[in-house]
Amino acid sequence: MNKTRHSNQIYETKGVYGDGEKFVNGTSDRLGKMIEIVKNLTKAPKNVLDVGCGTGYFAHLTKKTYPNAKVYGVDISNAALSIGKKKYKDIIFVKADAEVKLPFKDNTFDLVISGEHIEHVRDIDQNLLEINRVMRTGGTLIITTPNLVSAFNRLLVLMGKWPFYFEASLLKTIPMFKFMKFTFPNIDLLPSGHLRLFTPEMLVKLLKIYCFKKVYGQGLSYLSKPVVRQFDKLFSLNTKLASGLLLIFIKEKSLSEDAKNWG
Repeated sequence: MNKTRHSNQIYETKGVYGDGEKFVNGTSDRLGKMIEIVKNLTKAPKNVLDVGCGTGYFAHLTKKTYPNAKVYGVDISNAALSIGKKKYKDIIFVKADAEVKLPFKDNTFDLVISGEHIEHVRDIDQNLLEINRVMRTGGTLIITTPNLVSAFNRLLVLMGKWPFYFEASLLKTIPMFKFMKFTFPNIDLLPSGHLRLFTPEMLVKLLKIYCFKKVYGQGLSYLSKPVVRQFDKLFSLNTKLASGLLLIFIKEKSLSEDAKNWG
């Protein structure tokens, strides 16, 4: 599957791809914890970038928190951006491929948000090079993403099963479990486009290469089934075992031209 087909299949056909508002009253605590982090920044940001913003709901929450900031939302999905431009007039939406080039000058943003985006990225190195380039030194980068080594994934792998949130196909949802008519995940749901998953340790190591220093991390609870949800919330107290990761980084310096030309 080429990149264009992958993008259209996942990010255009859903129509409401990346609509964070759908999850406000859901079981995931991701958005609440992210906005808590944003509200408690030591310095109010002047320029904010939400990479992979979807329809722009979280960018909108950030703008409400810092009304004097310029908040930009970047996404590859025409469908999501079309919805976002109608719903959130306070956000500056830009279509761009964050794996190629972000259409902003060097050292522009003091806050960059990458919520549930990094697991969708094919060329992660170019993505991080671009984020480093457009961020100011000392700026804050907030990343959330599923955890490859969550407690539930460790159990699944021990049982010889495929880890959750890691998609074997970009076209079809392939269940890990099947019992009579019950399947998990639900085969009626389209894949989300997850191309990679990280452990907390490896994500920190990767970001360090691109001159980002971790300053904070915590676990997130993602799962929604009544009984499983309680265990998930308990595991989220330990970042290494949580279903999801929320990590905060500070840009230490800009990359040299030699570093930008690796490979």
